[in-house]
Amino acid sequence: MRFGAMRFGAMRFETPRWMSLLLIQMIPVAVQAQLEFLPDPPAAVVFGGKPQTIHVRIHRSSPPHAIVTNAERQEFKVGFRLFQESSGLAVPLGPVQPWKVLSILPGQTLLETVTVEFPSVKRSTDGVVRWETEDGSGLGSTRVRVVPTDLITELRTLTGGGSVGVVNASTAMTALFEGAGLAVEDLTDLPQRQEAHVIVVMPGELAETQPALLARRIRLWVESGRTVVWFKSDPSAWTSTLAERRPGQGSLVTVDAGMVERLDTAEAQWRLVNLVRWACRPTAME
Repeated sequence: MRFGAMRFGAMRFETPRWMSLLLIQMIPVAVQAQLEFLPDPPAAVVFGGKPQTIHVRIHRSSPPHAIVTNAERQEFKVGFRLFQESSGLAVPLGPVQPWKVLSILPGQTLLETVTVEFPSVKRSTDGVVRWETEDGSGLGSTRVRVVPTDLITELRTLTGGGSVGVVNASTAMTALFEGAGLAVEDLTDLPQRQEAHVIVVMPGELAETQPALLARRIRLWVESGRTVVWFKSDPSAWTSTLAERRPGQGSLVTVDAGMVERLDTAEAQWRLVNLVRWACRPTAME
């Protein structure tokens, strides 16, 4: 049975109801010279409890067909305030924090990076960074998803405490799994038997030189009840992510390998955990 295709430009999900209400409250008000932080969906994924970098776009509007000169450049002292969901409510986390002075022309859009330390969390939590001027006027908001720093340990539950099988895994991936307390079973040589019930297949020499053999072995793994997440580098995996489960057998997810290219980031780890969770329980994607 095919569970359908999910678009993964950068993992888009519906905004929770509480977030929609909060964002309505945060619609930028008219401030001098119409400075605005532009929304940039989907939400950034960041680790809680340590400084993280997020990217923002800031635009200053200008009258149509206006001729802009450097004399119209203006400075804005900008700060931000963090909000976190708690019991279904958006709760402010402390006062406004100063950020920087922006110097911007009418009609100009700035691309900026901001270092923000989000609170530690025990589970994935939605939050908002609200941008304000010095006098407290709202300039817009940036959505974030805050995840625990030990997020990858969730794989221990998904594997039932057993080992995780890997094919062509990088040193970084193996170290990440082992650091989370997972036993790693290297299946790159495609052994006839294996212990792992969850298997992660990465691109590599095997996929390039023996693609038919690899595909047959993956099919046998699924038929024997294994859960397989197959990261592919070919164009067929770029546009959608598919999950398949057959009665009495395991499941298979195929996905673009670029989604977990940077395993040192919260976003890549969050995607990896979600994909394994989806493969184990195809209706459980966050």
